[in-house]
Amino acid sequence: LRLATEEKLYPDLFGPALQALRREQSRLARQIVVHAVERGELPAGTSPGLVLDALYGVLERRYILTPAHRIPRLEPDMRRFAVEAVDFVLAGVTAG
Repeated sequence: LRLATEEKLYPDLFGPALQALRREQSRLARQIVVHAVERGELPAGTSPGLVLDALYGVLERRYILTPAHRIPRLEPDMRRFAVEAVDFVLAGVTAG
């Protein structure tokens, strides 16, 4: 998140490198969703972008809105929360 902000403030300095990194991360994440559709694990026509936006939204919201002093207490449960977030998004995708 910080790098995304810095990129907007200093596009000449951070823009090209971050854009390349973001493109690669996006390609890999979208590929995971596409493969899940191809394997029949997600419904045909599932939008990889929408799935990822929903997942990232849940995770980023938790991080942004959690007060800094509470982060250390949440760290032991972060993996569990990530799994719950994925399960939540996938439940919505597959509810049909």
